[in-house]
Amino acid sequence: MKTIKIPKFLHEVLGKESTLEEILMIFITSIFGTCALFYFTNAEWKQFPFWKTLILFLLIFDVLAGFIANLTLSTNNYYKENPKLRLVFIAIHIQPLIFSFLLNNYFYICFIVWAYTLITALSINALQKHPAQRVLAGCFVMIGLIGLLLYSNPLPNLLLIALAFFHLKVTYSFAVDHYAIR
Repeated sequence: MKTIKIPKFLHEVLGKESTLEEILMIFITSIFGTCALFYFTNAEWKQFPFWKTLILFLLIFDVLAGFIANLTLSTNNYYKENPKLRLVFIAIHIQPLIFSFLLNNYFYICFIVWAYTLITALSINALQKHPAQRVLAGCFVMIGLIGLLLYSNPLPNLLLIALAFFHLKVTYSFAVDHYAIR
């Protein structure tokens, strides 16, 4: 596969170079996933003003696209070369808090998912060279998803899925060095 140089303003998202195939997979599956999620949860958001729906759509697209992009060699290597940026990236992920604002509710669970994800991602990130980093991240994700699913009864499906993928994206997809030699 031929590599493509990524414009500097997209390095934090896609790394310095990627392949056309990876970029297409990220974009197509993320837009399809976001559209499908909004289609099947229409009753949960159709009464929102346009601006709220648009922000929610873009945030969920960002979560889904980031989940996949963070698994690529290019993004992984970019943050391996810039470890302080990895910490900044983890810290700026406040989507669950924005979700609770946009949905006018669910602050408690959104805050818990955000805090748990922040703590677990920082913990996993601190173990970059540890041989069990990936497995420990899987354990943290499993615990987080079980907790989220056990609490899921009062949550709209749109929020439940967004929070689950947020947790997967930051704790497993991003904080783990998937290409490290262990």
